[in-house]
Amino acid sequence: ALPIWPALAALLITGAFSAAAEEQARAWDASISMGYVGTSGNTETETFNAEGLLTYRTDNWTHNLKLQALGSNKDGNVDAERYYFEDKSDYGLGEDSYLFGKITYTDDRFSGFDSQISLSAGYGRHLIRRDNLDVQGYVGAGYRENDIRDGDSESETIVTIGQSLNW
Repeated sequence: ALPIWPALAALLITGAFSAAAEEQARAWDASISMGYVGTSGNTETETFNAEGLLTYRTDNWTHNLKLQALGSNKDGNVDAERYYFEDKSDYGLGEDSYLFGKITYTDDRFSGFDSQISLSAGYGRHLIRRDNLDVQGYVGAGYRENDIRDGDSESETIVTIGQSLNW
């Protein structure tokens, strides 16, 4: 008869590697969405949008990256084009509260701005935190730089208020 301890050791080692791989997989979260609408008739219209979300978690940090693009044309003429980037990093202070830093960049070719960039920091809290539901709210202060199409730029102080719902 074979001793049972080598089989138990192999089972424990395999379980440890499996748990480590599962923990590593939970550190990353990603999603991609894309949409297209085309109409024809009196006018030809096409609209395309895309969004990518990426989250990375460590013991104390959560990093959230968002990329968005939107484009539209009517009868072959572009009438909307927008690109958006956001990175928000949260540092956990305990079970339910955190400090955050956030940067956003918007390039909307059909607005009055060449681009807008903002930096903000503040405090956030998990209002509801269950296995299948997470509701967060956050508030902070920051700075925004607006590059205006006519070549000027303006800067302003901003207040950042936000929420997050994961269900």
